[in-house]
Amino acid sequence: MSIWNKVFLGLIAIAGLVFFYVSARTLKMHQHWREKAIRFQQRIAETDQRLNELIAANHARYNQIVKLVNDRGRVWYDCKPDRANEQDREIAVTVDAPDPHGITNTLVIHVFDASPVSEGGRYLGQFQVRQINGPTVVLRATRLATANSWQRAAAGAGRASWVLYEKMPFDSHDFFAQLTDEEKKAILPAETVAEYIKHGQEATWEQIQAEKLNGMIVDASGVPLITDKGQPIPGAKGIFWRNLRDYQDLFYQFELQQTVLAGII
Repeated sequence: MSIWNKVFLGLIAIAGLVFFYVSARTLKMHQHWREKAIRFQQRIAETDQRLNELIAANHARYNQIVKLVNDRGRVWYDCKPDRANEQDREIAVTVDAPDPHGITNTLVIHVFDASPVSEGGRYLGQFQVRQINGPTVVLRATRLATANSWQRAAAGAGRASWVLYEKMPFDSHDFFAQLTDEEKKAILPAETVAEYIKHGQEATWEQIQAEKLNGMIVDASGVPLITDKGQPIPGAKGIFWRNLRDYQDLFYQFELQQTVLAGII
């Protein structure tokens, strides 16, 4: 074999080694990028799933907000009662926000003193819009408004801050949970205040029946401790859960009774 043949074979061997090395590196790089692409695809799929979950959650939260607003109706905060007309039982109120406030003539509104309960915050009664002049709204106490509620409202003219509700707010366990027992006693009737104080405390069916409390006994997850037939389980100990009330109907009945009694007297 000539020297040139030997050189040629050597070059072929070297080229083969180089080709083998390059092929191995190419395969390794391909495997590396393939694994990376798979991981990216998994992350994209997880991100898409999370995004869809967030969108669904946002839709659910949005629907909850819409339901809450629809149930609660419109609310106007930080309203200023300017002056009271005792003869006509009318009060001029300044409603600065939103602008325009959107209140219309003859609209029936429920008025609350915005002060904390400990400082005299109370329900002031039902009023009807009689006149509108820009941000100034003239409210007249309805026929069902009692003398006491009107006096409290008139006394706040020029110094209090009011909250106006298009609809009477719903009863809420969370709201009353923020109040102390003394605050509950100050604003609630004596015959029902025990239910509000007892709410969330341990009790048995026998105890709430003896105390004539309007509610039920539930377990830690909120499931009523009752039999398959809906009867209280004797001796069952759980958490007392106060029944919610329809305050609009209660205030209506109370003010109606007060109006009838005032007419009789």
